[in-house]
Amino acid sequence: MDILHPLHEIVDYREMGDRLEMKVPADADKKALLAKIQASLESHLVMNADIPAIRKALLEATGKFVDVGEILDKYSLDADTYIVLTTTPLHCTLTIKMDLLDHGIRPTVKLIQERLNRANISFGVKNDVIVKIIEKKMWESPILVADGIEPIKGENGSIKYIVSTEAIYAPKINEQGVADYRDIQSFTQVKEGDLIAIRIPEGKGTPGTSIFGNPLPSEPGKPYELRPAANVFVSADKNELRASTAGIIMKKDGIISVKNDLEIEGNVDFKVGNINFPGKVIVNGDVLSGFRIESENDILIHGQVESSTIISTGGAVQIEKGVIGKDNTRIYGNKEVIVNFAQDCTLESEGTVTVETSLLHCKVLCNTFKTTAATSSVIGGEIIAFNSISIANSGNEEETHTELKIMDKKVMELIEKRKKLSEALEQLNALYVPAEREVRNKTTMIKKAGIYATDEHKAGLEQSIKRFETIKMKTQLVEKSVDTIDSELKRDDILEGDIFITATIHAGTSLEIHKKRQLFKKADHALHFSLKDGALEVTPIRK
Repeated sequence: MDILHPLHEIVDYREMGDRLEMKVPADADKKALLAKIQASLESHLVMNADIPAIRKALLEATGKFVDVGEILDKYSLDADTYIVLTTTPLHCTLTIKMDLLDHGIRPTVKLIQERLNRANISFGVKNDVIVKIIEKKMWESPILVADGIEPIKGENGSIKYIVSTEAIYAPKINEQGVADYRDIQSFTQVKEGDLIAIRIPEGKGTPGTSIFGNPLPSEPGKPYELRPAANVFVSADKNELRASTAGIIMKKDGIISVKNDLEIEGNVDFKVGNINFPGKVIVNGDVLSGFRIESENDILIHGQVESSTIISTGGAVQIEKGVIGKDNTRIYGNKEVIVNFAQDCTLESEGTVTVETSLLHCKVLCNTFKTTAATSSVIGGEIIAFNSISIANSGNEEETHTELKIMDKKVMELIEKRKKLSEALEQLNALYVPAEREVRNKTTMIKKAGIYATDEHKAGLEQSIKRFETIKMKTQLVEKSVDTIDSELKRDDILEGDIFITATIHAGTSLEIHKKRQLFKKADHALHFSLKDGALEVTPIRK
């Protein structure tokens, strides 16, 4: 019996061909015996022991030989020299030297696996490759036999925009399903405190595993830092970007800011769309026909305005190259309107309307109206001012009818209110007679029916009476309101106002100061018109 055999002097054994058999007495100390066998197998570097079969043979010991697996194959320490491993945490290549054969060591799958095991390589072992190495006798060639899992770096942090930072040229669709190509979003507006963007945290990454079975830590991504800019602040937790004021979003070189003023480099056209912006609006080009600009602040247009609507509810409107409009063109500046020239449009202001050169067939409503050029003209249309009108020339040689009026604002508001009430009264009167006739006819019908009148007929009469009484009551209230306004309009308050015409007053010019009128049938020059003792007073203007 081989004294170097791992089972020598522990249990009886025998080798039957390529199989190993073991005999254990039934009364043996099975637990102690198993421990001795395992220790011996380990010290002898046995590679192929079938421990479960050995354990079963011990537990079921009958004193007879039983099969416990293959003949034991011991690992040769020389294999460490002739099976060369080249390792990194993620890879292992194996090279079998020819000298291994010269030393009587037979290369086997078990031998290579044990070599890897002794090097603590336990993860990602390519057993199919090891089988191929043995089958094809791939000696003296470095071959990859184990691969770890490389850790994946976390994604870098980033920014997610909550609002659009780019123009949206798709037209808006109205309730009727019609696309309005003038109503696009060529810029994004925000209010104070609005959320602009949020920070997306960097990823932690995915850990890997080395060929030795150890975890390989992943590298986290680079954090993204939100940076404050003009009118933009970063929240206390560094995760939000918010607007510190109302304005429009600007993005340049990846930096987000909010601009108080909206500046259009070119024209307001289909590339820009209608504008509704709370801050100051500057247009470096023209405003093309059909577009609309609204602002709570000043509006400055360096070009001209075609048939459009320009409204500043809290500031002034200045149009450097004038207005070429149509009947629906309206320019309103709460504080002031300044134009170079204007034709076929409405100019309105609670303050002053200033025209530099000419006004042609326009309607003006303001507190004060003036022209600035010595040769400026107001031709056609109607100017209504509550304080004063100062111009150079009125009308033209063709005697175009031109109206200049100083009116009391309250009186004008009353006139407008009376106009609306008169329209309402007309509508009520159109309903009054038919409603009255309906009540009369139903009353007559019920009287004729006598006891045969049904509850339905009576209910119908009551409903008609209620409708008629409602129309009657509304009519009386409207008539009373009209009478009140008429009484107010008859008051002869002391009113003031001035009209200055410093050059020519052409025939066709009509002047009115608080209902006191004068129509010029022939030209005159340089006159000041005012009220004195309720009468229109005319005095020459001395140059």
